[in-house]
Amino acid sequence: MTKENPSSSNINKFADKYITFFEKEFGRTRESYYLFFDDNEFLKDCERLEFKMDGGNAFIEKYGEKAWNTVEGLKERVDHIEDTQAIGNALVSQWRYFNHWSSPSYANEETKEWFLMLFRRMKALLQ
Repeated sequence: MTKENPSSSNINKFADKYITFFEKEFGRTRESYYLFFDDNEFLKDCERLEFKMDGGNAFIEKYGEKAWNTVEGLKERVDHIEDTQAIGNALVSQWRYFNHWSSPSYANEETKEWFLMLFRRMKALLQ
């Protein structure tokens, strides 16, 4: 199997794919949470782009625990985030939290907003 090069174009396509999903599907039904968090498609997409699960450690170190744990904290910091690798690692780490340690049933509109903010910031950094 050929490994995909994590180019800006590939990361941009990744961001577009998940922005569309979160805007149109995530939260529309309760099952949509499970669709995202119980399916490994997102994890595979992240691995192809070399995003790594690190429990949010790199993101927390750079942008703070408040930005990791709360939508309000992320809103305060999102414009200062300049690292697509840190964003990708944070996204896959947060996905893993719901996939493995927590439950998709705890996902809600704040979860949606947190993910969307980071996908949108990722996309903005590639423009």
